[in-house]
Amino acid sequence: MIYNDINESIYTFKYDDLVFYFSSKFYLEKFIKDHINFIRDETMKLKIKFKCNIYCDEMILLLLYKKIEKRGFKVLYKNNELSENYYINFSIDELSIKR
Repeated sequence: MIYNDINESIYTFKYDDLVFYFSSKFYLEKFIKDHINFIRDETMKLKIKFKCNIYCDEMILLLLYKKIEKRGFKVLYKNNELSENYYINFSIDELSIKR
């Protein structure tokens, strides 16, 4: 079944504090199939570019979601719906501070 209104969809994928909604089982299955390798590959690109360890799985998964889901955008973060023009803020982790 395909949902033209993504708000009615039953196809979801949960990753930590994010819940992604998909308009079809096909898109959900593609996301599930691709997400591990996509996180690995994109993290490696960022690590090479910035020459440091980077954790940004959520941001990377949002990118993958936008590449796959073509009929809308619905993602919950800690049970709050994200705007499609979301804002991400990075900070330096306390573990990075020399002591």
